Amino acid sequence: MFYVKKVFRSFRNAATGLREAYKRDLSFRMEIAAGFFFILIGITFWPLDNFELALFILSYVLVLMGELINTSIEEALEHLHPHGHERIGISKDIASAAVFIAVLFAVFSVVLVAYRHLV
Repeated sequence: MFYVKKVFRSFRNAATGLREAYKRDLSFRMEIAAGFFFILIGITFWPLDNFELALFILSYVLVLMGELINTSIEEALEHLHPHGHERIGISKDIASAAVFIAVLFAVFSVVLVAYRHLV
């Protein structure tokens, strides 16, 4: 029984984290909207096969995961050094770079699938 309670607590904590990220981070909200938009466009206007749909969803999930990690790093660093520090800025830039790479992968995926369907 203890294990079941621990699992439910983990789910509750994860839901709280998603809710806090949504409330606090404009980038996270924008990425959620953009991801739903592109997946909806892909499903509506192109006959996506299973691989293409999986590629869209995977790239979208990677962006959201990267943004959640970036947001958690930024929140922790802002708490530790609210007045800023050069090394803190570098750490935040590196975390943002991870999100940027995920976004590039997502854009590449959309372009690849769009090219296949438009040409």
